[in-house]
Amino acid sequence: MSKKSFNTKDMIAGDRAAKTASEFVVAAWFLGLAYYYWFDNSVSLGFVTGFLLAVIGMFASSIIFGMGFHFVGRLIAKVLTGRWEALPGLSLITGIVSSIVTFLSVKYVIIYLL
Repeated sequence: MSKKSFNTKDMIAGDRAAKTASEFVVAAWFLGLAYYYWFDNSVSLGFVTGFLLAVIGMFASSIIFGMGFHFVGRLIAKVLTGRWEALPGLSLITGIVSSIVTFLSVKYVIIYLL
């Protein structure tokens, strides 16, 4: 049996890509809030609800969408390369997709709260 080597450079690149993707997901959450909630005068949920929507949504979107799409990227990398280490280019693509999905999901969260 051969022992697989652990490539730390791939893990560091994957961690950096995941961190960057998570930051963009949080930014997309706030952009979505600004677009659908703060700049739309027809939506009024109150100060406390808006604050909770911003804070809880920031963490929830990062965990649900950021980690979820990063896992999908790692799963695709496992299928393509046989290793669980994320591919940096694929992490970038999943980060972009998760940011777009996050931005679009804000509308439905606000509709649910109304």
